[in-house]
Amino acid sequence: MKLGTNRYNIRVRATCPRTGYRKEVERVRECTLTEARALQRQWRDELIASLTKPRAERVRMRDFARSWLDGKQGLIKLGTAKHFASIWDLHIGCEPIADLWTDEVRPDDVEQWLAHMRTKLMPVRKHGAKPKPYRASFVRETYLVLRQILRAACARAGFANPCDVVKAPKPQRPRNNFLRADEAAKVLAWVREHEPQWYAAVILSLTTGLRWSELSALKFSDVRESEELIYVVRNQYRGIVQDTTKNGESEEDPRVVPLLPEVAAALREHRQTLIRGQHKGLTGGWIFATANGTMHKSVPLCDVLARACAAVGTRHRISGHGLRHTAVDTLRRSTSSLISRSIVGHASDRMHDRYSHPDEQELIDAARTAFTPLLGGQVGGSGS
Repeated sequence: MKLGTNRYNIRVRATCPRTGYRKEVERVRECTLTEARALQRQWRDELIASLTKPRAERVRMRDFARSWLDGKQGLIKLGTAKHFASIWDLHIGCEPIADLWTDEVRPDDVEQWLAHMRTKLMPVRKHGAKPKPYRASFVRETYLVLRQILRAACARAGFANPCDVVKAPKPQRPRNNFLRADEAAKVLAWVREHEPQWYAAVILSLTTGLRWSELSALKFSDVRESEELIYVVRNQYRGIVQDTTKNGESEEDPRVVPLLPEVAAALREHRQTLIRGQHKGLTGGWIFATANGTMHKSVPLCDVLARACAAVGTRHRISGHGLRHTAVDTLRRSTSSLISRSIVGHASDRMHDRYSHPDEQELIDAARTAFTPLLGGQVGGSGS
């Protein structure tokens, strides 16, 4: 708009592609008509450029995955980081999907990779053995790693995750890696009588649900008997100690678990046994170190529990992690999910539910409690 001789009010408008709102720039300049038109074009281009979202630099799957895995170092448990890296190197990074640009990965590409994983054969460890395909649970595990990497890539670049429309492999029926209350009591008594050197570890694991990586990295200084608490501030993976746990707890922000009197007594007795034998682990203050005073690189509780379960005749053999399952299942029967989650260190209700194992009698009791008032007291036990 001309305001006077060589004086113009210059206005430009553009629509923001992200919000749909119109944006406007209006300025007054002393110039000729030709110069005013040139300025109008220039300012319009600048306005449109300022409203346009800059496109993220394109990156291939293998480069993004490497960067993503490097960024996870120190933020997640060392064993988890190595597991992710192993799955990528052996089952994703060596496949054609790793050569694609992250924004070019389509659901069909994920489906093709899944089809290949379902037919892929495991390496043969013994000469003459027949190769077998990977278990469905492992195929699902590798898929979840791919989905997590793609989710991060899509969030960074602002496009849809192709895994959102891909049906995830179904998990296998979980193994019964837990003990009933009566079985747990028998196992505990057997360990105390026949393998007393492991009694403190078993009763502590059973009553707190500590992961083996946390349990085996405990120090006597973490046990606060006067507070009736144990501070969980570190973990270890194959002998390498980390100053944080899987969920990020540390000395600055510890997780605390209850210390029952029976457990405290077992730990005191265990400490006296170590002192009498001048155990090398006492130098570092470790509660459950190896005979050489170092961290365990395996889970010796698995063998201990296998012998105990066989001796007392449990329905199922359990691993060391089975004590964690047993602890969660026992806790959730007597307290709220919030409290039991806080003790065992589960980050979500979904994960917590995976460790819960309601039995048939519990289902029957729940149904009776819920429906007896509705049915006028007609629901009862057998024969009623």
